[in-house]
Amino acid sequence: MNITCFLDSTALNPQESSASLPLIASAICHRQFRLAHCTATGCAVTAVADSMEQLDGGIKPVFEQIATAQSISTRYDSHVMSDPITGTARLMVLAAETIPRDCFAAIGDLLANQGLTIRAIQRSLAVDEDPYEGIHAVALICSGTIQDPESAKTALQTIAQQHSIDLVLQDESTLNHDYRLVCFDMDSTLIKAEVIDELAKVHGVGEQVASITARTMRGELAFSGSFIERVALLNGLQAGVMQGIAESLPIMDGATRLCYRLGERGIKMAILSGGFTFFGQHLQALLGLDYVVANQLEIIDDVCTGKHLGEIVDASAKARHLLRLCEELEMNPQDAVAVGDGANDLEMIGTAGLGFAFHAKPLVRAQAPHTVNNLGLDALLHIL
Repeated sequence: MNITCFLDSTALNPQESSASLPLIASAICHRQFRLAHCTATGCAVTAVADSMEQLDGGIKPVFEQIATAQSISTRYDSHVMSDPITGTARLMVLAAETIPRDCFAAIGDLLANQGLTIRAIQRSLAVDEDPYEGIHAVALICSGTIQDPESAKTALQTIAQQHSIDLVLQDESTLNHDYRLVCFDMDSTLIKAEVIDELAKVHGVGEQVASITARTMRGELAFSGSFIERVALLNGLQAGVMQGIAESLPIMDGATRLCYRLGERGIKMAILSGGFTFFGQHLQALLGLDYVVANQLEIIDDVCTGKHLGEIVDASAKARHLLRLCEELEMNPQDAVAVGDGANDLEMIGTAGLGFAFHAKPLVRAQAPHTVNNLGLDALLHIL
C-alpha cells in the first residue's frame, strides 16, 4: 500500500522555506518515504506501508514533525503510486553514510538561485528494487533551466566538500540517455595506483618517476614528453616483475560492482589509458571489460629497453579512440560516458556526452562537467 501525507501549504514549497526541505529530504534519505512531490501549493509525501497500523507506528510521527515545524495540518490517503515525475534537470545527492540533513538547506537555496524549482524528491534505487549497498542517494527532480552552469558547479563542489557528499547536477542534455559505452582511465581511476610508479619503485627510481607523474597529472607537464622521460628511467627493468605487480594492484572502490552491473545491462566498457597494455589487459580479464587502449613497452630478452612501441596514448589519443569506438559501435558520442582523474583525461571527458572527474586533481575537477570525489565508482550506477 502507498500512503500519502498531504501537507497543503505554500510554506512547504522548498523554494520558499529552507526549513521544510531538510526535514522532507532527510526522511527520504532514511528510506521511510519513497517520494516527495513538491508543488506551488505545498507538498505530498508518499511512504510504502503494509497497513494503517504501520503508518501510525513508524511513518506518521515524521509527517507530524514536518507539519508541526511549519504550523500546518495534515491529511492522509492510500493509493496506487502514479507514474514517475519528470523534470528538465536532476540533482543527485550521494553519500557513503546517511546524507546530512543540513546540506539540503544550502542545496535548496542554490537551486532556487539557478532558476530551478524542485518538483519531486525521490529516493534513488540503482539497478534493482533494493537500496544499493553502501550508498545513500536521493534525486531532486527539477523544472526550469540552469542559469549559470559554471557557478552552479563551483557551488555544488563547495557544498559537497563541506558535507563529504557527492552532488551531480544534470540538465536535459544528459538525462534519459541510452548510454552504451563507458570509457575509463586506468591509473588512479580503476585502480588505486599509478602503474609506472609501481614499476619504478621495483627498479629503484620510484621517487624520481612519481614526482614526474604527479606533475603530469596536475597538468604541469605535457604528457608525451613526461611519458618518454619516465619510460627511459625503466631501462633495464626485468619484465618478469610485471605479473606480480599486476596481481597486487588495488582495485578502486566500487569498480568491480560497477563493471559487473554495466556488463549485465549490455553496456560496453573500455580502458583508454596512458599506462601500459599489459596491466590494462589484466584488468580487462578481471573486470569483464571489452576494449583496452594503452601504451606498449618495448621488451627485448625479457628486459625493458626504456622505450615504447607505437603511438603514445596521450590526451588527444584518448579522445580520438573514444570517437573511434563510437563509430565502430554505430553510436553517437553523446551516448558515451568518460571517467578519469588526470589532466590527460580532460579531452576524453569533454568528448563524451557525460563526463566525470573521479577522485581527480583540482585542475580536472574545475574543468570537468561533473565530479565524484567522495564515493566509489559504483556511485555512477545512480546516475547511469
